[in-house]
Amino acid sequence: MSLVDRMRKVAEIDVTRFDAIIVAGGQAPMFAFETTTDLQRKFVEFSVTGKVAATLCHGVAILNFAKLPSGEHPAKGRTVTGFANKAFNTTGAENMTDSRYPGGAVFMPVCGDDAEARAQVIALATLIGFDAVDCGDLTAARYLEPFAMTWIHMAIKLGHGRRFAFARLQR
Repeated sequence: MSLVDRMRKVAEIDVTRFDAIIVAGGQAPMFAFETTTDLQRKFVEFSVTGKVAATLCHGVAILNFAKLPSGEHPAKGRTVTGFANKAFNTTGAENMTDSRYPGGAVFMPVCGDDAEARAQVIALATLIGFDAVDCGDLTAARYLEPFAMTWIHMAIKLGHGRRFAFARLQR
C-alpha cells in the first residue's frame, strides 16, 4: 500500500486533534484550490476555532476561495503578510508527515532575509519535530537545494527508498 493510499481524506481530519493546518502549494495545486471544497472548509474550521491556519508558497491561493460561514473571506480584517524563507524542501513527503526517527530529529535547514520571520519558521519546524537550523539570510538558499537533490537521488536512483532522512550531528 502506498503512502497516497493510506492518506486520510481532508474531510476526515479531526480539528480537535491538531494545533494547526498548513496549506502548501505549488503552481499546479494552486489551480485546484477552487474545487477542493473539503480543504477550504477544513482551513476555515481551523481558523474559526482560533487555531493556526497558515499557507506556504502558492498555498496562499486558498484564501481566494475559502469562505467563512458568513460568506466572507477568512482574511477579512486581518493583515496578510508574506516573506521569503527557504525551508521544508530538503526531504521527502514521508518525513514531512512523520519526522520521528529513533536516532534523532530530521535536519531542516532554514534561511530567509527577515530574521523575525525566519525565527517563526524555525519555531514551527521545531514544534513539529524537526531539528531546525538557522542557516542565515536568503543567499544561503543555494546551499539548501542540493540537500533536496541528494535526497531524491538516494531515494529513487540509488534505491534507498523514501524512509530515510538527513540529521545534524555535533560534538
